[in-house]
Amino acid sequence: GVLKETYVESSGAPTTLEPVRSER
Repeated sequence: GVLKETYVESSGAPTTLEPVRSER
């Protein structure tokens, strides 16, 4: 994901980071 909010990615892991490509 690439957002600054806590949301569930496709992998099912919450993302609370800066706008960065973290597509595992």
